[in-house]
Amino acid sequence: MKSLKFTLSGDFACFKRPHQNNKLFTYGNIHKVALLGILGSLLGYGGHSQKEEESVYPEFYEKLKDLKISIKPNIVGAFSKRFKHYTDTTGFSNNRDGLMVREQSLINPSWDIYILTDKKNDTVVNELYKCLLSRSGSFNPYLGKNHYPARISNYGLVELEEVDKVNRIDSLFEYEHIEFDDLINENNMNTFSIREIMPIDMTEYKNRYTEKELCFSNYAISDCKLRNLYSSEGYVLQFI
Repeated sequence: MKSLKFTLSGDFACFKRPHQNNKLFTYGNIHKVALLGILGSLLGYGGHSQKEEESVYPEFYEKLKDLKISIKPNIVGAFSKRFKHYTDTTGFSNNRDGLMVREQSLINPSWDIYILTDKKNDTVVNELYKCLLSRSGSFNPYLGKNHYPARISNYGLVELEEVDKVNRIDSLFEYEHIEFDDLINENNMNTFSIREIMPIDMTEYKNRYTEKELCFSNYAISDCKLRNLYSSEGYVLQFI
């Protein structure tokens, strides 16, 4: 089996959590819904602002929601973060003079993105690959905000091999159904494990995030019951 692979990076990124107004915290990594939005912008699909009232999903999500995607952070541990302050003068705040907003962003984020190709999504993946090769995306991609431009590089097709038993996973993965090997990890000072509730889906019509606990870790794994596990170029990846 093959996968389309590319590196997605930028100077900054902000994939804001929708839970607060005056303090905008970012997820620690790009999540699947945001990534589908980037792919949709390259292919010229409509976003949230173009959605018809009677539509179940925005066009980009309707056409891309069935893609199986793996996200491998290019870092050991977590990306650095920074805060900046600005005044929201859009008129959406309760204060007519504007609302002071504290916004968090990731610094120099970079991920290797893998998109599984199969009979169901082969046409979309081929279209995306041609778009990357010709550098002819319909819109310029950005990392959460339009003043954080995204860079896409190292694109190509790679081979995948399905795996059943693993002792580590190099991409983000669903924390459910994983057991770590405590004896090995307790004696290793260079291990890390980062867990975060992140969006993996959207609800119909209202299009709110459906979230699941994902993990990024180099801990040794003793038992794994996850699905959609593949190896490529020496890495073990889960496709979500």
